[in-house]
Amino acid sequence: MERKPKPNGETRNLIFTGRGGADIIGLWGGDRGVNGEFFGDRGSDWGVGSIANQHLVVNMRTHLHHWMKLNFKPIKADGSRLFVHDEFNFPEEFDHVSDVDITDDVNDEYSTSSTSSTGDSSIPIHSEQVYGGDQTCSSIVEVHSIDGLEVWIPKVRDQVKPIVGQVFQSLDKGIEMYKKYALEAGFDVRLSYVKKNKLLKITLRYVVCNREGIPDPVQTNTLDSTPKKVRTTNIHRCGCRAGVKFKICDDGESFVLYDFEEKHNHSLFDEVSKHLLKSKRKLDYSQQRCYEAHSILCQLRGGYDKVGGTKVEYKNFERDRNCYIGDSDANLFVRKMNNRKLYVPNYSFEYNSDGGLLKYAFWADETAKRNFEEFSDIVSFDATYRTNKYCMIYVPFTRIDNHKNCVTLGTGILDAEDAPAFSWLLEAFIKAFGKQPKLDVMDQCPAIKRAVRDVFKESRHRFCMWHISEKLPSKVKHNVLSNGDFKKRFHALIWDETIDANEFEDRWTSLMTEFDLLGHKWLKYMFKHRNKWIPSFYRDIPMARLMRTTSRPESENGLFSQFFHYGATLMKFIDSFDSAMDKQRNNQRLLNHKTTTTLPKLLTPLPIEYAFHDSRNCPKRQEEEEEEDEE
Repeated sequence: MERKPKPNGETRNLIFTGRGGADIIGLWGGDRGVNGEFFGDRGSDWGVGSIANQHLVVNMRTHLHHWMKLNFKPIKADGSRLFVHDEFNFPEEFDHVSDVDITDDVNDEYSTSSTSSTGDSSIPIHSEQVYGGDQTCSSIVEVHSIDGLEVWIPKVRDQVKPIVGQVFQSLDKGIEMYKKYALEAGFDVRLSYVKKNKLLKITLRYVVCNREGIPDPVQTNTLDSTPKKVRTTNIHRCGCRAGVKFKICDDGESFVLYDFEEKHNHSLFDEVSKHLLKSKRKLDYSQQRCYEAHSILCQLRGGYDKVGGTKVEYKNFERDRNCYIGDSDANLFVRKMNNRKLYVPNYSFEYNSDGGLLKYAFWADETAKRNFEEFSDIVSFDATYRTNKYCMIYVPFTRIDNHKNCVTLGTGILDAEDAPAFSWLLEAFIKAFGKQPKLDVMDQCPAIKRAVRDVFKESRHRFCMWHISEKLPSKVKHNVLSNGDFKKRFHALIWDETIDANEFEDRWTSLMTEFDLLGHKWLKYMFKHRNKWIPSFYRDIPMARLMRTTSRPESENGLFSQFFHYGATLMKFIDSFDSAMDKQRNNQRLLNHKTTTTLPKLLTPLPIEYAFHDSRNCPKRQEEEEEEDEE
């Protein structure tokens, strides 16, 4: 069954009744999101027991194929289980349609085809040029649909593809052949089943995709109070059946490949992510010794006497480099950034100088602009970090990505913390990105507030909660803060996203009265401007947890502090900035890789949770659970 395009917002209701008495109502529309809700016949919360007649409401939008992979089968009416997860087709359990006759509507909305167990449709999803040595091949991954299930078949060079009937002089050569094929195809392998004869010689060996097999089912026994080991890592295995099988030949030495399965039930690594394959993450001798420049040269060249210098000479290289730069630091910096603007696609660089002195600069590359397109609703910027020997202020524009990690959207350096400097920076931001964010988060610096008000006229403005929380110890008397109850209740109140504005005001007044702080000057000022920082006044804007976690500015500064140092030249600063961006973006690639190659830890044994596991982000889910534990 293939879905034809529908206008956004339009929905279709399907009601099926199975032999077990379970109704399934499927709704889907054009918006984003995957949500599932359960409703009991009696209007109460549903449980594991006595759930034969529950209604499953699946609100599926845009990504209909998630639901198409599911086959919801009512099992029994005794309350043991409601659904199992299987490949999508309409099983015999859904043997009649009740309440609504939708046959004509479905014929209008869908084109239906009968697919046999061996029939499939092939759709190439991407094609890339892969350059290896002197050979060039077109690496194409095809996605096939077999009985409603997607399978991935890699297209590789013929000379590396396994062939049934191939004979190898030894088992190791056969395994090495399959590893080379897997590396080019984009998946990892592992050794599986082995059979040996009475002489303990291997006669049969399976080599499979490392995502072969399924995790053990979650066992739950509420009567057993003994502590159980809890899995803390994500799950790699998803039941993939790709692999090869070798058996020994009659000569007792060579092995023949007698079975080859090339179809995978999961996506494969693309060229950008292939360096994350386990087979690629192995250090050779020289890489294992790369802990500092002088030591590696000693190891590579065979001794200290072969290097031609001591550690002192290597340290002095930085001194000589700074001497060479001299007074041309700003000129070299501007020239380098202008060259990037000229030769690097979609690179933005703006600067302002006065009397030959560099005052302001702003830059953003294509990746930063793509991040802004994806995560542009809320932007935070902080101007508290000084990065070079000229005491110029480093101002990163930050957003939280889908992994709840900081991503840098754009970067500026300023020689002053005044309104004209910040106004120039925000204008450069708009020029580079083409629009303003929906909400900007800033500290309480008067110059920043004025610049934001004058330039970001279409945005809503909010103070940074982290900076306000940091000021509390210096603003409130020690004898009050020493009372652990006040500090705990104060933070619980200001961070509470569930209460409305009226409830916040009542609880604030009650707290200030109890601790005799109604006349406190700073607290009165913060309460007067409560609509600028309290989450209760921003409930209409998805905060994307940007301000829910207090360590965002601290985390961003922590990243750059690993690379920047106070006495650096501008040339050294930009090199360090590039290194910091490489690390940040590599971490993002690692999390993307983890999300696509692992499954989240399930909290219940219910099949419906497993069925919808891929609609949640694995690293994000783990971090949410950790934050809940901390709270």
